[in-house]
Amino acid sequence: WSKIKNLGPTINTEFDEEGPFIGYDGKTLYFSSRGHNGMGGHDIFKATLLDAEQNSWSEPENLGYPINTPDDDVYFVMMNDGKRGFYASVREDG
Repeated sequence: WSKIKNLGPTINTEFDEEGPFIGYDGKTLYFSSRGHNGMGGHDIFKATLLDAEQNSWSEPENLGYPINTPDDDVYFVMMNDGKRGFYASVREDG
């Protein structure tokens, strides 16, 4: 492991970013944020590492509905098949 570092203004905002997960491809970052354009609360986003030496990332993409809701959606983990994932969400239906 290495020391943690701020990934820069493309990823980190002045608000909360939580639950980072690097996908099995080694370059897709899934994370939750209150600071990027979302549906409300924490939303789950993904971004792709463009250049490791320059710490360059693509613009975060909101995973949208039905994954994100107006409440908090956090701790997304993608399975190694790239088709299924799991996360925590505050929802009336469980």
